[in-house]
Amino acid sequence: ANILCILDILKEYSDQDHILSVSDILKKLQAIYGVDVDRRTIYRNIDALIEFGYDISKYSENKEGYFLREREFETSEIHMLCDAVISADCISKTQGRALIRKLQNLGSRHQTKAFSHLETVKTEKHAPNPQLFYNIDLLDEAMSLGRKVEFDYYIYDLDLKQKSKREKKYSVSPYSMYWSMGRYY
Repeated sequence: ANILCILDILKEYSDQDHILSVSDILKKLQAIYGVDVDRRTIYRNIDALIEFGYDISKYSENKEGYFLREREFETSEIHMLCDAVISADCISKTQGRALIRKLQNLGSRHQTKAFSHLETVKTEKHAPNPQLFYNIDLLDEAMSLGRKVEFDYYIYDLDLKQKSKREKKYSVSPYSMYWSMGRYY
């Protein structure tokens, strides 16, 4: 379990501009997880993480300490994805904030600190469908299993009451989803 705590600390608090010493890692292990280990455990676990494939810069390379060199996404890619969330009209403000927080977790807190203002920016041109992510999951599943989906298409009548566009449900075989102008099709 210590190895996972160390990995989390490296992911959240380290990058090339924020290098952690063994002492820093020990302090964070105690403060965050309540774990006391000796220095050798840190060395052993970092070596195991490197052996497992994590690109961690060591003291012997940089003469300062340890940091996670490579991440799944570059900071610019995370920023671009956050911008896409903000500009997507089909994503509500609440869902957008939650997604942006998740995207921020892909970088260190230092790398994504500048993105915190993005959570508050959101203009909604229409009320987004609160079931958007559920619908995307259903369509993904139908496509992967080669199944049809049925749905109703609703319109508003002159009394502003919602009614089905036709009596029979639509039945389609989805092959892909397409995003255009901030909406899924």
